[in-house]
Amino acid sequence: MSGPSSATNWLDRDPPWPTCQARNGSDVSCPGVKVSGFEQCLAHLHRDQLQEFLSTLGPGADLDARGTTFNEDLLAQIAQVFAAPSPDAPAGGIRFGSLDCARAHFVEKVWLPDVTFTGSVNFASARFDKDVRIVNAQFDGQVSFCNATFDGLTDIQFAYFSRLPDFDDTRFNGEARFDHTNFVSGATFQHARFGGDTTFTGARTEDGDIDFEDVWFGGNSTFRDVRFLGGAIFSDVWFSGLALFEGSQFEKYTGFIGARFDHAAEFRNAQFGSGVRFDHAKFNGYLDFAQVHVARKATFTGGRFEVASKLGPLSAGELVLDDVILSRSAVVEVDADWVSCDGARFEDGVALRLRHAVVSLQRVFFGGPSSLQGQVHSFPQVNRPTIPQAENAPTSQKGGTIYREAPRSGVGFQLVGQWEPSLVSLQATDVSELILTDVDLRWCRFAGAHHLDKLRIEGQSHFHRPPSGWQTGWAWPSVWRWTRRDVLAEEHDWRCKKPGAKAKTVGWQPHPLSDDDSHLDIGSQRLAAVYRSLRKALEDGKDEAGAGDFYYGEMEARRHGGPFRDRVVLTAYWLVSGYGQRAFRAVTALAVLVATITILLMSFGLPAVNSSQQITGVLPQGAAASPQTVTLQVNESPLALPAIGQRWTWDRAGKAVQTAIGSVVFRDAGQKLTSTGTWTVMMGRFLGPLLIALALLAIRARVKR
Repeated sequence: MSGPSSATNWLDRDPPWPTCQARNGSDVSCPGVKVSGFEQCLAHLHRDQLQEFLSTLGPGADLDARGTTFNEDLLAQIAQVFAAPSPDAPAGGIRFGSLDCARAHFVEKVWLPDVTFTGSVNFASARFDKDVRIVNAQFDGQVSFCNATFDGLTDIQFAYFSRLPDFDDTRFNGEARFDHTNFVSGATFQHARFGGDTTFTGARTEDGDIDFEDVWFGGNSTFRDVRFLGGAIFSDVWFSGLALFEGSQFEKYTGFIGARFDHAAEFRNAQFGSGVRFDHAKFNGYLDFAQVHVARKATFTGGRFEVASKLGPLSAGELVLDDVILSRSAVVEVDADWVSCDGARFEDGVALRLRHAVVSLQRVFFGGPSSLQGQVHSFPQVNRPTIPQAENAPTSQKGGTIYREAPRSGVGFQLVGQWEPSLVSLQATDVSELILTDVDLRWCRFAGAHHLDKLRIEGQSHFHRPPSGWQTGWAWPSVWRWTRRDVLAEEHDWRCKKPGAKAKTVGWQPHPLSDDDSHLDIGSQRLAAVYRSLRKALEDGKDEAGAGDFYYGEMEARRHGGPFRDRVVLTAYWLVSGYGQRAFRAVTALAVLVATITILLMSFGLPAVNSSQQITGVLPQGAAASPQTVTLQVNESPLALPAIGQRWTWDRAGKAVQTAIGSVVFRDAGQKLTSTGTWTVMMGRFLGPLLIALALLAIRARVKR
């Protein structure tokens, strides 16, 4: 794209029509077309010849003035001939049939108010040296200003074009006004150059497209309150001055692909009934996109924002910010169904404030502190998209649960709340500068992200859950129940694809975007690493309960994918205490231990109760009167178990329970035990405190903040 270039020579030395015999200067023939019946053009006819010719014309007649040079006097005479009241033109108006002024030269001002052209109009390659005012004109036929040059003011306000006018390659070197002009079938301005200020305020189209491809606006360009019912094409447009589109309405496709905005671009309150594309557009100045409504898809793929500090608040069916570059810290406020920032670069950080959106943040660069935050309250004067098309990521409600459809996959995301954004991917993104607040993370892919341990998660940010309720199937055990905890979307994927009993995959859900080419295959080691990093992030955020759930997930991945010896140890750890995270399981194991010790003691550890011991002996003979010292040795009776029928009594049960409970808290009940009973108590003294410690650890993990 470039600025204004030199126009092609409008004075064709060899025009394709019979030319005037007069000379314009030395050896330069006049390019004007001969008037029928004469050898000269209109400009070179004698006065009486001109009057003779004009007397044959009248309102609604055709006029061929190709290559003719018009001064103010000639224009006035022609206007007088074609001016007359008629049903088609108001009093004082001018009415032409067909008018052909190709390559004509207008050296004075052109003033044609209330003019009507019932036939075709051709000003191709014409040149206007002074101001041109064709106000309130009506063009009923084909119109061409292709390659024309306007050196002064161009005023075509309140005009009505029934057919598509051609302004391709036209040069407007002065101010151009097309305010309140109705381009019924559209218009084409391809490669046109506007050197001064340009206004299309209140302009409209009804059927066709309006095309400004590769147009240069050297001054301020105003498109306030335009209403284009057809398409609007601004591809490769260069706005050197202000670009004002406030309150504009674009009902069909609108494209600003490759556009360049050197100064402020204002789109406040603009409405896009279909989609709008700003792909590879460059915004070098201030951008106002507040209260913009896009019914379907708005894309800024590859766009660059040099000084813009805010985008929105706006609403859209889908917003694509893939590969954009924001050079300064910015705030993006969007109410949409889908927001994609894949490959975006936020050089100085960004604050993403979103409602309802499914969000993708793959390969994003955050150059400064950044945040993704759910917006609780509606943005002021921002309405939700109202066209529920498939590409629009519609929402629906089933049984009280909100579902949203992902535009790229056609599958539904089950949502926790109606306003919380749902993050679906952080793959290949460095999240060390990122904070997530009030974000639905149930379907978020964390695998492949960098510095997950530095990610901050705040507010009511929800993770996924395992299947609920009791499950049955052809597996061991045949009845099971998944522990309630926070899990990652990667674990759902992993369990769905994990080899083993198919019954154990019931209730686990594959990722709705599992067919995406960027999806990473998740193994147990990668899953454990992701859980470990996020656990560290939650611990740093003082969320001990959430960190405990992620520790549980890490241990689950290691238990299913580690070496055999580790799996054995971790399985035992899981059974007795849920990896130190489930106090009830540890207490249950402790109760089982006490019951086991009690049964063992009653069966093999408590000896039979002996009657009181008797001492019998014989004193040696001697003098009865002399004192004697007698030493008695009492041998304990051997410990023996009672008969089997006498072992299971309430008295023995009480002693066994006291001894068992005492053993797990290192208290000696003073009870005589058999050898088997002694070893049983020693086992209780080893395992009991361990289980108590695990229970206390689990309780602490759930209540600590």
